[in-house]
Amino acid sequence: MMQVQPMSMANPVSPEMNLYFYYQEIVDSIEPLPIEILEFLVSSGTSRGWFPTVEKLRSHFSDSHDAQTLQAALDDLVRYRLLHLDSNDSDRIQSIVGGIVQTKTAFRVMTADKVAFYVGSALDALTIAPTLQKAAQIRTQCGATGEPIVLDVDAEGSLTASDPHETTLFMPGWDGVASIPETLASSHFFCNNEVLSQWQSTNNDPVGLPLTQDTIRSVGMEMSVALSALYIRMSIS
Repeated sequence: MMQVQPMSMANPVSPEMNLYFYYQEIVDSIEPLPIEILEFLVSSGTSRGWFPTVEKLRSHFSDSHDAQTLQAALDDLVRYRLLHLDSNDSDRIQSIVGGIVQTKTAFRVMTADKVAFYVGSALDALTIAPTLQKAAQIRTQCGATGEPIVLDVDAEGSLTASDPHETTLFMPGWDGVASIPETLASSHFFCNNEVLSQWQSTNNDPVGLPLTQDTIRSVGMEMSVALSALYIRMSIS
């Protein structure tokens, strides 16, 4: 695949809100074939925990689409920041929108139908259940102390259980230009507000929002609404 430059956000609003508005901006611009490919990748990533190579992806769709059309669709997915390829191997899919990855991370997701997979960040973990419209349990650890954290999120995005009860989250700001997975790499859960505040100070107060138990619910649901607008165009069971 030729190197495709991901598009920048047309009108950045604020680092804390840019990602939300970006997904709203692009949802109606994506053609049916890229959506069909993305649907296949979401199903693969959430049911088997891995993605096919780009070459195998082309082969899967080659009976119904010619090579040039397929390449244009794949380019669009990269351009719209919905498909992220390995920088050292363009045949290997690293992650897709929603933060679904095929490598083990600190964020393990188990859906209600007992299917486990991984996502790239705390924000991805918080929004994946309502995005997929499936209840999920998140197992992770505090980004500062390493203490285990377990969260239950229902299909509507409500945080129904949290251990520790005071779990918080840091949502990094996105400038509308940088890599989304790299930006979200600093999004972690923390066992309480005090630990999160200490982590922010230690890391020179990075741009972003510290989310308490109350704001975790509202921000998580807002972000999932933006992602759901994209996912609703897919037929994911």
